[in-house]
Amino acid sequence: CSKSGKLTKTHIQYWAKNILCPSVSKDCLLLLDSWSGQTDPSIYDHVFDKNITCKQMQIPPKTTGDIQPLDRYFFREWKYLKQKIYDRVAIDEMNVGICSR
Repeated sequence: CSKSGKLTKTHIQYWAKNILCPSVSKDCLLLLDSWSGQTDPSIYDHVFDKNITCKQMQIPPKTTGDIQPLDRYFFREWKYLKQKIYDRVAIDEMNVGICSR
């Protein structure tokens, strides 16, 4: 996590080396968003040893919401629930700071 909250190529390299690589024991397929910071093949080439192959495929731009399962199912329901809560707070004129953590 960065101080600015922005995801950088360095974060992706750290994740690939410390999270992805230890959790993969055989050849795998990695679906990547179209963000350029994570689609650089050199990030993943240096992470895996010669015994494991990690093929990368890129999700086409502007289709993430249609392809990723969480965007298709879980987050849609979550956004609906969140909107219902916001609406209820507004209708009842509750003094609640919903946007604050």
